[in-house]
Amino acid sequence: ASEDPELGRRIEIAHRIGVLDPKTDLISRFTIPTMQKNSVFVSEDNAYEKIKHSSGNPGGNEALNLFPSQASAYLKGEDGDGSSLQLSVALDRSHAVGSLYAGTLDVTQHRRGLPFMTTQGGTVVLDDTDRVFTQTWLSLGTASQANRDRISMKLRLNHPLQLFYSSGESRVKVELGSRGSAEQRLLRLTRETPKLAPSSLKEGLHLQSMRSMSSKTLAEGGAVLVRVQHMFAKGEDPVMSTPQSLDIGDLFGRLETKAEEVTLTAFLPKSQLNRHRYPSEEGEGRAG
Repeated sequence: ASEDPELGRRIEIAHRIGVLDPKTDLISRFTIPTMQKNSVFVSEDNAYEKIKHSSGNPGGNEALNLFPSQASAYLKGEDGDGSSLQLSVALDRSHAVGSLYAGTLDVTQHRRGLPFMTTQGGTVVLDDTDRVFTQTWLSLGTASQANRDRISMKLRLNHPLQLFYSSGESRVKVELGSRGSAEQRLLRLTRETPKLAPSSLKEGLHLQSMRSMSSKTLAEGGAVLVRVQHMFAKGEDPVMSTPQSLDIGDLFGRLETKAEEVTLTAFLPKSQLNRHRYPSEEGEGRAG
């Protein structure tokens, strides 16, 4: 508990692990006794798509009930008084996660296997003798607040403060801002180019990347590729999930700019995109 909203509800755990004994898995288990009824745990595929799973270990094989999760996972259910409750976990790398018992969330921190023979006669070596350092950030609260914390924590954990230096007088500084639950500030400071104004990003939007497309500055007619990500899926949050608008002029400090929306690869303008359509039962076709 803390009066500072950036400190409250969060616990940061660090593990230094290794070398494990052969055929050993090291798993952290977090238990919420009041969530043993109607609990569901969710993994995150590719740090974007959330996948729901049922708690429990049918068949008694833990390996079949652990699932890969790249950036975060959470356990959601009801408290003893019927109110919503969520345990959110931010991950520093891809981990196997599961809920082998109701009201628990398991995170595989490290493992060591043994070489084994395949049916074709080859050998697969899984004897991992590395020592690892892992970080696991936790947040417990109402479903809405803990989910916002989940997104904020995974951004802070996987995109910490970094400084970049280049030749000449150009300097690039990447800073994780404290305003909003999912804001990353990217400032490019040069004599000719005004700094980016991340305050123009609304809550729920994340400045994912900014890359120069030429050796010229914006003032000299150069171009930059900016990717902005909406961090909340439809229906995930009563406020943050709503569509958001972005004023490009505000983002670049009212520098005279011409913006064009392109595909994620920046190969094509959106106006020239021709998506393939696949037949569906509804007959309208699904974009792919």
